[in-house]
Amino acid sequence: MKKLLLTVLVLLMADLYFVRADFWEQVGNVKGTCFSFALDSAGNLFAGNWNKIMKSSDDGLTWDSVKGGGGYSNFISIAVTPKGYIFSGSHSPSMFKSIDNGKTWTTITTFPFQDQRPVVALKNGDLLSCPYFRGIYRSTDEGLSWKIDTSGFTSKNVWSFAYTKNGDLIAGTENFPFKSTDNGYSWSRMNFDTICPDTRSILVLRNGDILAGSVKYKCGIFKSTDGGNTWNKVFYGLDTDYYEHVFNMVECEVNGYIFVSTNSDGVYVSKDGGLTASKINTGFDASVAFWWQAFITPGGYLLVGTQKGIYRSKGVVTSIEDFNNSDNFELVCSPNPAVNSVRINYSLPTASNIRIDVFDINGTKRSSVFTGFASAGSHSISLDVSNLEAGVYFYMLSAGKIIESKKIVVIK
Repeated sequence: MKKLLLTVLVLLMADLYFVRADFWEQVGNVKGTCFSFALDSAGNLFAGNWNKIMKSSDDGLTWDSVKGGGGYSNFISIAVTPKGYIFSGSHSPSMFKSIDNGKTWTTITTFPFQDQRPVVALKNGDLLSCPYFRGIYRSTDEGLSWKIDTSGFTSKNVWSFAYTKNGDLIAGTENFPFKSTDNGYSWSRMNFDTICPDTRSILVLRNGDILAGSVKYKCGIFKSTDGGNTWNKVFYGLDTDYYEHVFNMVECEVNGYIFVSTNSDGVYVSKDGGLTASKINTGFDASVAFWWQAFITPGGYLLVGTQKGIYRSKGVVTSIEDFNNSDNFELVCSPNPAVNSVRINYSLPTASNIRIDVFDINGTKRSSVFTGFASAGSHSISLDVSNLEAGVYFYMLSAGKIIESKKIVVIK
């Protein structure tokens, strides 16, 4: 019992706050879909766009076109090698290369297939590319020639790669993640959740933990703390009833915040190592439906590519609390832990339509507490938890731009 109460107290101390002001603004003159980002050795940002490669030298605020496409040449992936050479994969059978920080580009026509996503530069200088449902191809001569590289690899479609702390390479695929201990020359399938085997995105955290984002409806994100031997579902708060793909994940090295982009439900942030997550969508055009890649700039801004161009956070994500300050707002509940019922007390800075819902630890909505109008000032509402099983839950309040979630523990 003492161990359970200690766990409860730790969870209660890790309250997660949502953004309460416009987080995003559209930047540059970028039109159409932006698929990917990369940083070169000179600190320039590159973006793979619909029919263009864009470059920014001011932390993603403004962008210039440095390579045009033509035909079916959407630039869907970008990689920078240890030498500083830039490679971009495309929807066409051609790949593109720059050795002068994007000033000039040459076309690589030796690649046998189109849809080269992703293209990655390994630490040893080799390139890996994964054309759609064609497995893994390797180049050891900077793109001049390519050879299929499938020893022990049984999946056809590869979405992402990441290095572990000890130098192993992990591939996220449509059929379980795979691991290589020799820079991708041989592979073994990792143990993973059999219901959610599709792993679109892989992220290795600075503490060595591994995150794997699924592409399957209602699956979400899983975490391993033992090198991939065992996995547990995390990121409670992701509304997996409304999206399927976890497109991309990125961690801020300064504060450990983790940002997640999805295919139809926007961008999320976790401030507690991936245990919980909250949505940060304020400022997006209402018609945005795809959030391809989240990327942190050298100056600490968060970028995300969408089908409506590029968006950038209004402030640096290393001080994201700047976005969390809203005078005269409060949300608490008591008692907590609770047995039968609790009081949710909240205070609003302005009158607003509000909604209060309760979610379980799997992200499933268990009840709608209140939907309606509330005036500015303090309010209190009762929540019946007698019909809930013992465990950890989250109650979420939405009021205009204010969205906040906190934990509540039910005991029996």
